[in-house]
Amino acid sequence: MDQLVSVILVSFNGEAYLQKAIESVLNQSYKNFEFLLVDNGSHDDTRSIMKGFQKKDSRIRVITYDKNISRTPCYNEMVPLAKGKLIFEMCDDDIMLPDRLRGLLKFMIENPELHMANSLFYYIDESDRILAKNHTPHVDKEWWKKVVAVGGLINLPTPGMTYWKASFIEVGGYRPKFWPADDLEFATRFAMSGKAVATLDKVLLHYRIHSQSVMAKEFLDASWKCKWLLHCVQKRKLGKEEISFEEFMHIQKKKPLLTKVQWYMNIYGDKFYREAGLLFGKRKYLSFFFFISLSFLMIPSSVIKKIRQQML
Repeated sequence: MDQLVSVILVSFNGEAYLQKAIESVLNQSYKNFEFLLVDNGSHDDTRSIMKGFQKKDSRIRVITYDKNISRTPCYNEMVPLAKGKLIFEMCDDDIMLPDRLRGLLKFMIENPELHMANSLFYYIDESDRILAKNHTPHVDKEWWKKVVAVGGLINLPTPGMTYWKASFIEVGGYRPKFWPADDLEFATRFAMSGKAVATLDKVLLHYRIHSQSVMAKEFLDASWKCKWLLHCVQKRKLGKEEISFEEFMHIQKKKPLLTKVQWYMNIYGDKFYREAGLLFGKRKYLSFFFFISLSFLMIPSSVIKKIRQQML
């Protein structure tokens, strides 16, 4: 097991955590990789940090954009340029644990039916403190078939997805119109095309949560995009044409008030539950009880189910 793999990190104004992210890749136990560092039109010191590392390590290639073009169009352009057959995505604020490349490469090779994979991860805060471990049913290698059968979404843990380059090109890469749910759409399209996806049951990444992260800033937009994506996926399953986001939102505005209220309660109940978990990890127990109580008031049965799953 000594094949070349490619790591791609796209950053826009990511100077705050970029050095730690890059160092975590360079410190991998698996050494046969190329590292594509992409400055996506940054205005801070991102580019100079990348070029500084390029001078020290011949495995690094720095690609620069003069203007920001969003993250997924960068991947659509960079993946075909990669020399490795297996692609590892990396975020500029996360930290790879030392055996991530080795572990996921081994997982993909030992399970040749897989086209996309990820590992479990720990959530960390701005100071690298571990807050919680993510929980997912995706370690079941047959799980994706069940989701596709009912027209659901493949909610693979998305920080740092791993996939074969050929498979990425075959399915057409990312579809930027679904941003910031484009990674969810990407994994779902993978599975709907018959390509197996799974999660390695091992923690190999630290996923940073902070106020500047995309999901923190664009929660409501992401929630609407996920709802629209589910609608599109169900249309695909029936062989029907997708509708635009504008058409979808026009339909939503006509829904009964009670339906709208219930949806908002569901998404915010889930958001408050996740927030409670992070606060518990930070040992902010008073705030934890406040948010877990809010969540329980909004989605009581779901909270009970989530707690039971985490206790297993």
